[in-house]
Amino acid sequence: MTKMIVTKTGFNALTETDPTNMAFSSDYNTLKYSTTGTDTLSIDTDIYQGSTSSSIAHGLGYIPYVEVYVSVDGGNYQYCPFWASGASLFYSASYIIDDTNLILYAQATGGVAVIQKDFDFKYFIFKNKLGL
Repeated sequence: MTKMIVTKTGFNALTETDPTNMAFSSDYNTLKYSTTGTDTLSIDTDIYQGSTSSSIAHGLGYIPYVEVYVSVDGGNYQYCPFWASGASLFYSASYIIDDTNLILYAQATGGVAVIQKDFDFKYFIFKNKLGL
């Protein structure tokens, strides 16, 4: 038997508007948790462009569902991929997921001064195959 819970105990599912009071559970293979972590990539160059990457092994043997967020210079976390600019400087954070690794990227181009940017990543890897 499959069951679904759409709100926490004591909340009316038909009138509740606060998403923090929502919950979901199922007997189906839905968002099975695997791992989470953080990583920081830094761009520090005086040639007005630069990129860096980091590889995180998950070893699941297939492409899993992931959620990746990035905070630039200690600001609030935003969904990744992320693009922004300032003072003729363009910078971005992105990722690629394959059957063995999550690869995080940070890049900056343009600018008229030394580029110094920190990209703080937070990632969640679920044991769910993409495309299924």
